Amino acid sequence: VLWDSGTLQAPPGFSEGPRGVRLLDAATASAGDVVALRWTRPGDDGTGETALHELGSGRLIAALGDQPELRTAVDRKTGTVVVSGLDQYRTARAFDIGTGTELWRDDDGVGALEITLVHEGTGYGTRAGRSVAVDVRTGDTLSDGDWPVPVASTSGVLLAPLPPPPGAAPSERTAGNGPGYVAYGLR
Repeated sequence: VLWDSGTLQAPPGFSEGPRGVRLLDAATASAGDVVALRWTRPGDDGTGETALHELGSGRLIAALGDQPELRTAVDRKTGTVVVSGLDQYRTARAFDIGTGTELWRDDDGVGALEITLVHEGTGYGTRAGRSVAVDVRTGDTLSDGDWPVPVASTSGVLLAPLPPPPGAAPSERTAGNGPGYVAYGLR
């Protein structure tokens, strides 16, 4: 056994006394080497603390506060986890998985940054209805525009939905719904 919920390093305020620990319900909350856990106290009204833990060791990466809905995307190449959907979908944050250091925070009100995929140091998603690519270590915008956001990746390959035909209704590109798909090879 590598770890169990009784031996995990707890977020601040949960190290003493009875507590409950469960996997966060959202399917997108845990990804790659990171697991999102919800910490509660018996008898509480559902409030609690969400924390990110390193999957292999259970080590606490970051305490996120009362954040019941979030999306994580892990970039193994850079050792970074990007968390979107915080503060009622107004904030995105990135952490170094090895140290727990917050690398950047995006909550400037220009439109919520929602990262849906990370690949080899780049995070892909949307901000204010536009497609974006950001550097996962700095949060700097590398590109933005009206292009299909990649929905899957592997070493050197990104998969993205094809653009809809002219005059078609908007699609849910970040969810992978498109009329077709194209795989791009990276150089």
